[in-house]
Amino acid sequence: MKPLDISHKEILKPYFDAFEIQASEISFTNLFMWRHKYNFHYEIIEDFLYLINVKNEATRCYSQPIGDYSRLDALKKSLQTLMAREESLVFKKVDGTFVEVLKTLSLDHELKEEREAFDYLYDFEALKYLPGKDYHKKKNHVNKFMKTYGDWEYLALDRENLSLARRVNDAWFQEVRDQELLSEKEAIEEALNHFGTLGFSGGIITLAHEPVAFTLGERLNRDTLVIHIEKALGPYQGLYAMINQQFLLHQETSYSRINREQDLGIEGLRRAKLSYRPIGFIEKYIVKIQGADHECQSL
Repeated sequence: MKPLDISHKEILKPYFDAFEIQASEISFTNLFMWRHKYNFHYEIIEDFLYLINVKNEATRCYSQPIGDYSRLDALKKSLQTLMAREESLVFKKVDGTFVEVLKTLSLDHELKEEREAFDYLYDFEALKYLPGKDYHKKKNHVNKFMKTYGDWEYLALDRENLSLARRVNDAWFQEVRDQELLSEKEAIEEALNHFGTLGFSGGIITLAHEPVAFTLGERLNRDTLVIHIEKALGPYQGLYAMINQQFLLHQETSYSRINREQDLGIEGLRRAKLSYRPIGFIEKYIVKIQGADHECQSL
């Protein structure tokens, strides 16, 4: 078991690419930027990758194994390795594929739905162009922003303008003044500080040459763009809708879906995500194979 670090990207990337990751948490960028808060480690057993949230010496939560599920004997052996050493073996943010495999392996387990962790999926073209009556209000927000604030500009994030994103990040957290959110501010700083190595993309909106919004996203799998971060400063009405659409308008056209992550059980966030008309969800579960339930902060 090793603590996750930037040097591990090239070791783990082949596992992520071959597995066609669906859940937003299981991208190297996301894991890296949050590694301090959640004490992320990883381990490879029988050529299956496990991501681990180490809460303390006695409490660990695991991701579902990442690897070739057709290798059932090796998969079962890797799980048995964990069962032999863990008094309590709990997997978090597990998708339906792994649940079905557990049934095939005849491993007793308990299953609990994590609704607050469901990722929201959207049609890429719909959020890019906001067509028809379903997106009329969103389109109005964008149009009103453009009409009200004529001196705006969209910039693709690059090494030369990272400081603009940092300025928005600093200003946004000064506006909200919530100590509980400081870990998110630090996570964003980690991502921006390793922009070149992590390889994500992003966008910035400026008004009168001053940065007021930014977003960070990346390819999650063959057809899905995941949005990790989206921040906009007040009191500019329509700015969130604007940065959302502008980022998509400047992406390549090979995507068909957008993953905008979970609502964390926050009612206002749930309403906002539903207002964009999701086409589906990545459903996630807690799976306990043995031992007592325990809480982990993430995975």
